[in-house]
Amino acid sequence: MRNLFFLIAFILIILWVAGFFLFKSGNMIHILPVLSVAAVFKGSIKDKELLYLRKNLTWKVKE
Repeated sequence: MRNLFFLIAFILIILWVAGFFLFKSGNMIHILPVLSVAAVFKGSIKDKELLYLRKNLTWKVKE
């Protein structure tokens, strides 16, 4: 899942470069690097996942 955020960030940067330098898009194209940084930040944070343990029939936080 973490690699997916980095892939999304890479694609957004490529779209920004293409839109800014090749097509001379407007000012709204600059939202793409901001979204890319947010995706990298989200991908670098380790989330704790809940696991359902069948043997104990309880919920446990995966670290």
